[in-house]
Amino acid sequence: MKDLESKATKDKLRKVVTNDRSQPLLPRMKSKGQFVYDSEKPNLHHQLLNEIQRGVNLKRVKHISDRSRPLLEGLKKFRRQLTIEEQQKVEETPPEPIDEDLDDIDKLRDDLQATKQLLEIELRNKHVEKELNEKLQSKLEQMETELKTLKTSLKETQKQNQELSEQLATRKDSVDLKPLKRLPLEPSFSFADLKKDLSKANLTRNDSVIFNEIDAFEEEYNNLQSRLAQAQKESQTWRSKFEKASKELQEANAKLNPSQDQKPVPKFVPSPESSSEEEESSTEEEEDEEEEEEEEEEESESEADEDKKELRSLESKLRSTQERAKAARSEKKSLRKSIKDLEKSIKSEKENYSRLKQDVDKMARLMSTDDCTSEDTLDSSESSSSDSESSSDADTELELDPTLGSRLQLDNLNVETRYAKINSCIKKLQEDLNRTKRCNHLLKSNADKLQQDYESEKAKYKQLEQELNHVLAELG
Repeated sequence: MKDLESKATKDKLRKVVTNDRSQPLLPRMKSKGQFVYDSEKPNLHHQLLNEIQRGVNLKRVKHISDRSRPLLEGLKKFRRQLTIEEQQKVEETPPEPIDEDLDDIDKLRDDLQATKQLLEIELRNKHVEKELNEKLQSKLEQMETELKTLKTSLKETQKQNQELSEQLATRKDSVDLKPLKRLPLEPSFSFADLKKDLSKANLTRNDSVIFNEIDAFEEEYNNLQSRLAQAQKESQTWRSKFEKASKELQEANAKLNPSQDQKPVPKFVPSPESSSEEEESSTEEEEDEEEEEEEEEEESESEADEDKKELRSLESKLRSTQERAKAARSEKKSLRKSIKDLEKSIKSEKENYSRLKQDVDKMARLMSTDDCTSEDTLDSSESSSSDSESSSDADTELELDPTLGSRLQLDNLNVETRYAKINSCIKKLQEDLNRTKRCNHLLKSNADKLQQDYESEKAKYKQLEQELNHVLAELG
């Protein structure tokens, strides 16, 4: 037995390697605080699987546009924003009392309003002037086109006159009056005398043929004379139209740019060809002289008419400025009247308010034994009335001299002196009108201010009356 035991201890059986996982074999390698079995040692496949399961840890980056957490680095103070309730409380808080030094702000505001109104009026006037300039420019273009058409029509009429005169000359030369050589054609010849002379004379031709030719020539001559008279009338009408258009063009140019020197529009001068052809016969020369005299008379009459028209336009301008000045003065009177009425109404409202306040004070004295006096309201009303009187006095200083009625007794004077006097009167009236307009703007601003004061006084009186009625209702 002993031998067997000794053999058993000496010759021990070897251990057999098994896949028993009940007791893990702890390797030397550690990964993040977890023990890994030898069979689960890290390899690429297992690393990928672990990353897929856990997720990859991203690197930290300093500069990112993540606005979930505010960056408060560099801020000295971090102020809390106000809530809606706090904002409402701030809005409901009464404004701070204004110092007495800031009383001049109202005057400045009134002055600014007046200047603003003046600037608006100036802008409107500029806009109106621009529109007028555009209209005048379009009219000028139309007049230029009409002038071009008139020139072309005048040239055509001149050509027609020349052709007619040439035809007359050729027809006179073509007529064969050989047996009538002793009867020269005078400017005052007639076809009846010519027929009598032919009947007396010894004719070589047949009588009927000659008389027929004379009748035909007489008809042609009469037709040509009638056509010539019509052409002359047309040329005169076109010439008058041309002169009128040139005058209108001059007036339009003067309105557009009065500062520039006005270039005279070239008057129509007839072509020398027609005059040279007309000098062929003495009758036509006499007619031309008569026409020239008539044209000179017409030109003098047209110049006189132009002067009359210009004088009428100046007089109408003077009347319109006078009417505008009258309207401005009437507006000024109405504004002053409204200001006086407002001052009276404000005074009455203040008196009513002071009386009602005195009644309230009396009631308070009766209700309580405390002594309280309220005599300051009367002083304030007196001071306000004195302020309004001073403002009205300041307005009277701006009053204008409306003594610009009928200053013109210029019928016995020359045209130039009448022009000068009328222009001077228009300038004076324009200056007075501008002054009245400025004064009216100031009066309007004062009237608006007084209206606001009246409404405030009325509201104060109503409020006090309501409070008194409420107190009486509670007592009764």
